[in-house]
Amino acid sequence: MCRILVLKKENRIAAIYVLPEHQKKGIGKKFWEQAQKYFDPNKDTFVSVVDYNVNAISFYESLGFEDTGKRWRDEKRRMKSGAIQTEAEMVIKAKNLR
Repeated sequence: MCRILVLKKENRIAAIYVLPEHQKKGIGKKFWEQAQKYFDPNKDTFVSVVDYNVNAISFYESLGFEDTGKRWRDEKRRMKSGAIQTEAEMVIKAKNLR
């Protein structure tokens, strides 16, 4: 599943999800390739990931995304334990879109 947002000032990947048994088969990359057809190549593209999800971070880095250093916590990410997941922002600059 891939969900994207084409906004006035930026492109944004809202989600790319591939079932665990189908990961590492190029499906996520195909989603990215299709998403780019809708993105404005003159705008930066952002994605937010939970900061401990090393698989997702590695995936986005393989596409050319870089960590912006921005971190935040959102009440929507509160778990039953009370902990709140920390989000990390990544970007691929417009000039680097593939």
